Amino acid sequence: MTCAMSAGLVQRSSPIYLPWFGVRTDRLLVAVALAAWLGAALGVTKAALIAVSIVLVLALVAFWLVKRWSSLDLNAGWLSLLAVVLCVFAFASATRLEANSHNPVAALGRGEFTTRAIFVLASDPVAIRDGTGSLPQSAPSYRMAVRVAQVFDHGQWRRTHSPAVIVGSDGWQRLIPGTSVEATTSWKPSRTRDVSAVGFVRAPPKVLGSPPLFQRIAVYLRHGLVEATAGDDLGDGLVPALVVGDTSRVPEYLTDDMRASGLAHLNAVSGANVAIVLGFMLLLARWCGVRGRWLTLVGMTTIAAFVIISRPEPSVLRAAVMGVIGLLAALRGGLQKSLTVLAAAVLVLVIVDPLLATNLGFVLSVVATAGLIVVSPWFVARLHLAMPLWLAQLLGIGIGAQLVLAPIIAGISGRIEPVCVLANVLAEPAVPPATILGFLALLAHPVSAQLAAPLGWAAHLCGLWIAWVATWAAHLPLATLPWPNGWLGTTALILVLVTFGLALVRWPHRAVRSGGPILTVFGCCVALCLATLVGFPTLRATSWPPSGWLVEVCDVGQGDAIVLNAGRGAGIVIDAGPDARKIDRCLSDAGIGDIKAIFLTHFHADHVNGLLGAVRHRHVGAVFVSPVFEPLHQANWVKSVVSRLNVEERVVRHDAQATIGSWSFTVLGPLGDGQTISKLDGYVPNNASIVLLAAHEGVRLLLTGDIESPAQALVLQAHGDLIANIDILKVAHHGSAKQDGQFLARVNPRIALISVGQGNRYGHPAPETISKLVQAGARIGRTDEQGDLVVVKTKGGLRLLTRPTA
Repeated sequence: MTCAMSAGLVQRSSPIYLPWFGVRTDRLLVAVALAAWLGAALGVTKAALIAVSIVLVLALVAFWLVKRWSSLDLNAGWLSLLAVVLCVFAFASATRLEANSHNPVAALGRGEFTTRAIFVLASDPVAIRDGTGSLPQSAPSYRMAVRVAQVFDHGQWRRTHSPAVIVGSDGWQRLIPGTSVEATTSWKPSRTRDVSAVGFVRAPPKVLGSPPLFQRIAVYLRHGLVEATAGDDLGDGLVPALVVGDTSRVPEYLTDDMRASGLAHLNAVSGANVAIVLGFMLLLARWCGVRGRWLTLVGMTTIAAFVIISRPEPSVLRAAVMGVIGLLAALRGGLQKSLTVLAAAVLVLVIVDPLLATNLGFVLSVVATAGLIVVSPWFVARLHLAMPLWLAQLLGIGIGAQLVLAPIIAGISGRIEPVCVLANVLAEPAVPPATILGFLALLAHPVSAQLAAPLGWAAHLCGLWIAWVATWAAHLPLATLPWPNGWLGTTALILVLVTFGLALVRWPHRAVRSGGPILTVFGCCVALCLATLVGFPTLRATSWPPSGWLVEVCDVGQGDAIVLNAGRGAGIVIDAGPDARKIDRCLSDAGIGDIKAIFLTHFHADHVNGLLGAVRHRHVGAVFVSPVFEPLHQANWVKSVVSRLNVEERVVRHDAQATIGSWSFTVLGPLGDGQTISKLDGYVPNNASIVLLAAHEGVRLLLTGDIESPAQALVLQAHGDLIANIDILKVAHHGSAKQDGQFLARVNPRIALISVGQGNRYGHPAPETISKLVQAGARIGRTDEQGDLVVVKTKGGLRLLTRPTA
């Protein structure tokens, strides 16, 4: 789409030949853009100097080879220029990073100081859905990019212009970009090098200055689009995400399905949306009689307005710059090919911000556009020999973009998505009408909400189709397949795809006309699936968990997620952890498709935020929760998820008993209501955790949630006989120091399981807790060191087995 737009805007003119460089200008521009991009990316690496030195050595070797074998169609001028460009951009990005890490804000972050600061918002506040930030979990947190203007340090205000990230809660969600704010900020070091520090603010913001008028108008228009396209079905919120990048109303389960089906790029505004809107506005202007320079002005205004309204995301910036260059080329003449326009856009953006070179959104956008320009036309031409042109275009465009993106996505996510081409072919036809209708609804809403309503309704129907395709494709067999991640996975998939491409290139034309490409594509997909399932046995989950497993503690990071084997693909889940993908992976590996019951011991994010992953594509029989609904916003979120499952949320009661499958359960806690628990020392939600005694064929398991020492003492006092000499203990609160010694001595477990995140900032598990368990003679399993933990019942007794998950 983007490439077609750019190619249509530029005029056909002969490229200039530069004798000194020995290359045409269009090819030189592509080479320079690649060198600039590579140099900026190398400058971001920690070993930038070493990387650039290696490249320079390679350039010198290449130069020597050119001199020695002069028959090569290269010369010193070209190579020298590319080497200089690479070094300049490496230096530029390294300098930018150095500036980010050596300024007053970065110093405050390294020292973890708390100061007053004045900053200007550079992005919209985005809700932190996992709730695992440093702020208390009693209220939602919001994350926003800012430019720090001043900090109060050592008794005086110091001016700066440093990029930072601010996390705030109440009151911050209403701010819009461009607002000037003062706040007392607790600074922490940044984990990424593109910002100087991360600031945490507990108080509401003190607004010093209003945002610019154009930002206020943009927010008004965005809200109007949300109102015009609102619905209560699967597609609710997808059109605002597609048109202006507002993902606040997109359900998390739909986001997961779009990832699994290869449609994640439709869950946000992208360069294709810029191209669609620009193309529509230019056609509309031409229909109204606009020509020449005025047409260029319409295009420029459309691009500027779209970037402001949808926010300057990397993919939007890339498409916007391509559009501007294409418009200027159409006005003045010069650039000939879409690939040249793309190269010029990359060069301009890397000059403006070298750090974009390693931005994932920018990389995916540029690579996808290059695939549309270079690869897709070839596929269209080959497929057209065996099918109608419209079908060849529909398939070829999707195949080209997805093939070039697949190695990058596989390297990042550790999976491939065989259904992505099919899903994109089905969903893409709905994207242009959804974008255009949504944009028209956005423009119409300020004039008349009644006028915007039918436009929004029509756009919503298109969004509903996209959402349905995503959900359907994500449920297909082999929708996602495991693949090695990192550079190994990326390189392996590139080799597979290159082999596939060479096979197609060498395919006889006679076979092509008889449907060869279709058979080749189908055969390649089958071979790829077989290679994944058979060629990488270490990635398969057929041997994990092992036969006879009773209990699995999933490695979900800093949180809890436990699965009990209920037989024949069924399980019982105790807590869902903080990460939906990790609990989903764990349950899938265990072959769990039927969840007999879910117990959520309490409502902290590290125990419930993975709930959508746990229930994804699975039948759920019942959900049991703690009687203390704190934090309230987390409890309300759980209630909303459970209501969508058409399952009743049941509150457990002390001393209640139940049999689920082959497991029997006795509720040992919490003892008392919220008011009683609030009188105990410690954190109320932790002490309000459900405590379960589970039994299966003589094996007893004690599940303790996050109860701290006061609650442990109460359980010991009320149920001392029941908890004596337990077979398996899920150690409370990730093994924190808040353990009651008498409680642990009474439990006296044979196996102690600790679910804890590696390198967590809480110091879990505490050395004294480990010491007490060792003294009790327990065999200890830790997810931070050993990965997934499984207890297996054998003829010789219980065994603890582990599987690394790194």
